[in-house]
Amino acid sequence: MNQQHAEAPLSERSLPNPNQDEPDRLGGPGGSGFNLGNTTDTKHQREIAETEGIVGRRVVAYAIDFTLLMLLWPLALIFSAMSLFTLTPALFAVIPVLPILYHTGMIASSSQGTLGMRALGIKVVREVDGSRPDALQALILTALFYLTLATSGLLLLWCLFDDRGRCLHDILSGTKIIRG
Repeated sequence: MNQQHAEAPLSERSLPNPNQDEPDRLGGPGGSGFNLGNTTDTKHQREIAETEGIVGRRVVAYAIDFTLLMLLWPLALIFSAMSLFTLTPALFAVIPVLPILYHTGMIASSSQGTLGMRALGIKVVREVDGSRPDALQALILTALFYLTLATSGLLLLWCLFDDRGRCLHDILSGTKIIRG
C-alpha cells in the first residue's frame, strides 16, 4: 500500500474496480451499497430538501388562512343585518362548513394548496407518487386536520418528531407537504 493511500480516510480509499463504469470509492453513487460515512441515500436527501423548513411555513400558512376565514364572520353579520336578520340562521349554519370546503377545494385544485400555502411556497402532494391529491384525499386530509384541532391540537406536535415535518393527518391521508 502506498503512503498516500494509507493516509486517506477509509471512506476515500480506492478499491480495485473490475467494473469501470461504476465509481471506485466506497459509498460512492452507484456503488455496491456498502457505505461507511454517508448513511442517507439520494432519495431520502431529496425528500429532506423538499421538506426543509416546512413546519414553520405550515404554521404561518395556516395563520394566513385562519385570518382570511375569520373575515367571513363580519361579512356574515353584515349580510345578516342587510337581510333584517332573516338570513342569520342560514349564514351561521354555512359558515362553520366553509373552512372545510375552502381547504378541501384549494388542496384538490391545480395549485395544490390554500392561499396561505401558496403565499409561502408550499403545496400538498400524494405520498406515493408526488401527484396532486384528488378531492376525496383532500377531504380526508382536511377532516383529519380539523378533527386534530378539535381534540386540543396536541397531535399536531407530531410534526416536530417526524424527519419530514409530516403531521398525523398527513400520514393517515397519504399526503405530504413539500416546497413548490
